[in-house]
Amino acid sequence: MRECLNLANLVIFVYSFVTASFNYYLITFNMKYIPGDVFTNTIVSSVAEAVATVISAPLRNALGPRNSLTSMFAVCGIAGVFLWIAEGNESWVNEIPPIILAAKFGISAAFAFLYMGTSHYFDSRYMGTVFGICNIICRAATITSPMVAEAEFPIPVISLILSCFVATILSRFLREPRTKK
Repeated sequence: MRECLNLANLVIFVYSFVTASFNYYLITFNMKYIPGDVFTNTIVSSVAEAVATVISAPLRNALGPRNSLTSMFAVCGIAGVFLWIAEGNESWVNEIPPIILAAKFGISAAFAFLYMGTSHYFDSRYMGTVFGICNIICRAATITSPMVAEAEFPIPVISLILSCFVATILSRFLREPRTKK
């Protein structure tokens, strides 16, 4: 039973790491195609990432590991929906920096939560293996993010939205091992 729980958590973590890494770089590579001033968009993206990194630990402590991960993937997915609407509508150009702020904040915080949450969902003896498996698969999948970013609109945004919403749903299935309770 314990091995099944570890395997289920590992599969969810692998998908979540792939989603976080892929979308983190997708947003960065796609920045030049987002309407508005590229410098403003990049500054907003960097500030969002810095803020997400700083407040991720207090946010995780307040919401709990599962809820924090779920909420940040949802924030990024919802921001992706608004980005899709904004990219197709010229009257939304002024709203793009706050949308990028939300998307980058969500995915950066989710990334931080994944690193912090690994110790919560796996025994310490499995940590190296979990990080190794997640990193190998994650890096292999992230190689494709520049190619997806260069694809025609709306493919990059749809991939961000779908992957984030799937990660949102999957993260609800993370279970704590009995030894951790």
